[in-house]
Amino acid sequence: MHDLVIRNGTVIDGSGSAGIRTDIAINGDLIGAVGHCQDVGRVEIDATNLVVSPGFIDVHSHDDLAVLEDPEMIHKISQGVTTDIIGNCGWAAVPRSPINDRWLESGILGSKRPPSWKDVGEYRARIDSAHPSCNVAILIGYGAVRRAVLGSSREKPTRRELREIHRHLSAGMDAGALGVSTGLTYEPGRYSSTQELIRAIEPIAQDEGLYVSHIRNEGSGLVQAVEEAIEIGRRGGCSLHISHHKALGRENWGKVKQSIAVIDSARSESLDVTTDVYPYTASSTLLHTVVREGIRSDEAASVVVASSAYPDSAGRSLLDLSEINGLEFDEMAFRITETDPATVVVRHGMTEEDVCAVMRHEVAMIGSDGLPCEGGQPHPRLYGTFPRVLGRYVRELGVLTLPEAIRKMTSLPARKFRLHRRGTIREGWYADLSLFDPEKIVDRATYDNPRLLSVGVLHVIVNGDVVVSNGRHLGTRSGYVLNPSSDT
Repeated sequence: MHDLVIRNGTVIDGSGSAGIRTDIAINGDLIGAVGHCQDVGRVEIDATNLVVSPGFIDVHSHDDLAVLEDPEMIHKISQGVTTDIIGNCGWAAVPRSPINDRWLESGILGSKRPPSWKDVGEYRARIDSAHPSCNVAILIGYGAVRRAVLGSSREKPTRRELREIHRHLSAGMDAGALGVSTGLTYEPGRYSSTQELIRAIEPIAQDEGLYVSHIRNEGSGLVQAVEEAIEIGRRGGCSLHISHHKALGRENWGKVKQSIAVIDSARSESLDVTTDVYPYTASSTLLHTVVREGIRSDEAASVVVASSAYPDSAGRSLLDLSEINGLEFDEMAFRITETDPATVVVRHGMTEEDVCAVMRHEVAMIGSDGLPCEGGQPHPRLYGTFPRVLGRYVRELGVLTLPEAIRKMTSLPARKFRLHRRGTIREGWYADLSLFDPEKIVDRATYDNPRLLSVGVLHVIVNGDVVVSNGRHLGTRSGYVLNPSSDT
């Protein structure tokens, strides 16, 4: 007798191959067999008319505090996500320092509760003790490390400070981090030179970790920023992953063709470069960053997610707020950031053609870049990214085939991020599975109502345990922090 048997589903294994109708037997946390199963299971799921795929891997998440504050992780598990990669854009909940504590308490990562851990090891232990519903994998945030060592200084690190940065990065890798992330449009990441980053990531390279980057410019300087990231990865000795690849601003639309060509050129020289993309034409970022870069006329359509300085501003555009307050919209934006630097906006500034071009790219994965917030109106990608890819970009637009979309959500990121025996349906591999109706799966979250759960994901299994059954979260919390491994 097996612990769980899934019968009559169309199994798309994550490799990019077409699906086959068959059964899957699960024992403990592992897949026991793939094929016609004569033995019964203690629990059985009839997957007739459903696709059975590996659980989705969100390669770009900001759920660093959500996994502790809301461990059921309904906003992700309802999408079929079984592994969440946190610590992106250089933002992170570790290491502890007075300036990092103030940064976290601003609510930038969705909670204002002060941290009670000091390093990646203690933070990891807290996540494991919270027992989230999905698995978690950790990136070290270089911005948080630099802030802990140099404070808000714009200067390059001294030799002593670089040794301290190395100490933090080595300790994080020893505690099971996948690698390091940077956010080079944010403070303090934007003060880091190319040479600083090449030297800083030496401990990451020694442990075969990843360099994951929110690059320095996603607008007029997109191509040069991609070239810089490639130089850092090459000279620093790290596998490179470029976060949320896009071109911001109407005047920059189409530049992703050039940046993709740069990536392809690097790959032809055997450099391991990959990217991710989210399926929306609006981004979301700190209003402070938008103001610093200079507000374009089309930024008036930017919508405030949440602001403690203007609590009634959530869901309102800068243009609306400026008219209400009798100000020009750039002055309105400046006033908000003066009093609340952690204000986040949804920023409309991309074209569908670019999103599709990046999504089609052979080494592009799917990442939500969702940023949780207490109250307010987050970007709908927090709740809808993965069903939106499968509903809109596969079923409706035909941008991707279903097997290729699943590959981008499963085996491709599992290999890149070294997630041991995950991302593929194979005997002896971990039983992280998503079962969905390919004719009905779709996102429901909108910019006006961003917290609506998606539909079409019927069952989700994490480490062999059923977490979602017939679309209902059972309260099961069987996820834990994953270790990287070269054996995937």
